[in-house]
Amino acid sequence: MTRRDLAMRLAGVATIGAAWGACLWLRGSMLGPPHDPTMLEFLLVLASFVLTLVGGLLILNGEKLIGPRPPRDVTPFPERTNHWDRQSAGPLADDRAMLADILARRATRPKTRR
Repeated sequence: MTRRDLAMRLAGVATIGAAWGACLWLRGSMLGPPHDPTMLEFLLVLASFVLTLVGGLLILNGEKLIGPRPPRDVTPFPERTNHWDRQSAGPLADDRAMLADILARRATRPKTRR
């Protein structure tokens, strides 16, 4: 674990702490008599949700959350061979031969206008 990764995870803990503070502030504002919700209470609910979500992501992923991604391999299954190469016989082989024959005849046919 690098220092940057550790710093990101500690920032996630601090963000969770800020969300907890927003929850405590919201709870303190609701101790009075029953009233309609105010805009501040809606914003505190939204802030506590977003801060908790971001803090959890930072704790779980750390530097990987914003760091560079490794290059992707272009072949999704490099250990597998081509499916069509493994099927030398069977009903699909006949269909492929028929389709190849149709496409070859169509490619050599002169184009006509209608």
